[in-house]
Amino acid sequence: LTGLQTGSTTDSILVTSFGGVVKKIPTSISGLPQILVDARRTIAYVFPTTVFSTLIYNTTNTNLFSAYNTTTGLFTAPATGVYEIIINNGFSLQGRSSIVNQILLNGNVDIQYDLANTGNGGAAIVVCTVNAKTVLNMTAGQTASISVGGLQGTLLPLPAPAFGTGQHVLKIIRLQ
Repeated sequence: LTGLQTGSTTDSILVTSFGGVVKKIPTSISGLPQILVDARRTIAYVFPTTVFSTLIYNTTNTNLFSAYNTTTGLFTAPATGVYEIIINNGFSLQGRSSIVNQILLNGNVDIQYDLANTGNGGAAIVVCTVNAKTVLNMTAGQTASISVGGLQGTLLPLPAPAFGTGQHVLKIIRLQ
């Protein structure tokens, strides 16, 4: 076939069988599960203390359909389906303190994870990691994002984001 136009995520896929017969496969069953986004935060940022702000993962290893915006931190569902969102964020905490990571759907909290250092309040620095995930039913065009904030406890001068391989990771997988 020649002269075919570029398709979109809602189109079906054409294949040929062994005998040369052209067949149509609906995108709803082709190639799933599929990793749409593998993003990382690789540069320092100021921890937002008690106020929540969007955590922007500034680089992507995978970003199918340009679904994740590395400027705004928003993931926009390219098609209606079921999506799994996984975060792994590391923070250095000092004293008795806690921070919160949230996964939001259309700006509303879907799930919230608290991360606490319950140490003795001393000067020891502890690197803690939030490993969180949720599964969302999303329609095409809906957005998801990650926010961080809700600090409670001491600033001595930490908490601070931890950086290095695998310290701030976002993965979004379309399951169906």
